[in-house]
Amino acid sequence: MEEKLDHIIKQLDEIKSSKQSMEENLKNKIESLEDQSQKLTAQLTIFKNESEQQKSKILFLDKQVRRRNLILYGLSEPTGESPIALREMVFELINSHMRLNTLRYEFDAIYRIGIKQRSGRPRPVMIRMISEIKKSVILRMSRALKRYKLFLTEDYNRDVLEKRRMLRPLVRRLRQTSRSVVLHRDKIYVNGKLYNESKIQKEMDLAELGATPPVLRANPPVNDDIQILRASINPRRTVRVIPTCTPDDLQIIEPPPVPERRISIVTLDEN
Repeated sequence: MEEKLDHIIKQLDEIKSSKQSMEENLKNKIESLEDQSQKLTAQLTIFKNESEQQKSKILFLDKQVRRRNLILYGLSEPTGESPIALREMVFELINSHMRLNTLRYEFDAIYRIGIKQRSGRPRPVMIRMISEIKKSVILRMSRALKRYKLFLTEDYNRDVLEKRRMLRPLVRRLRQTSRSVVLHRDKIYVNGKLYNESKIQKEMDLAELGATPPVLRANPPVNDDIQILRASINPRRTVRVIPTCTPDDLQIIEPPPVPERRISIVTLDEN
């Protein structure tokens, strides 16, 4: 009987020892897995940061490439149009119809974007300038092209274009109460100040729910941005105006003639 009990006790001790060994091995494996998990998490964080940095660099380079670009919409596309003919057409359009003095070497590249459509709709024209300053001048004078049903805009990436599309309804509402509302890239400027992003998101959410968003407190809509050079008041005189550098600026190009003045010549007697 005692031998059986000793045998049972011995087996229990072996089971206990085996259990302790298994627990120790399991604990070591868990610690090893935790160490590997921490290392993988650290590596993942590093890769994520590097990915964000690479993304920022790509966006910066993309912006740098596009900053001298203009896109022209609505320009007719004749059958068999050659690159030289397109370049001359754009050059003539800018110099003659926009009244700008540009030289051919100021254009880095001019070409159509996309695949030609069967509908005959003209493809947009990419205009890449050498100088960013010249590009800005052309863009400011682009209002003169509206009479020809042409539209000139900057070259934005898809993310900026999508955000601009979403912001346009808000811009229209703000222009009903504010004197100056400008949509520059994907930012809204009201009276020269950057419009708060949280306000934009809040008003866009209200618009989706069908509620009327709050409007800015502003003076009655007075076009203070129009600068008119007034001549002397005379109903018989007419003044023709054309748009200049900014869409709302007006400049007189044919001022009324200066009235003639009679000059009396007096001869002095030397005596």
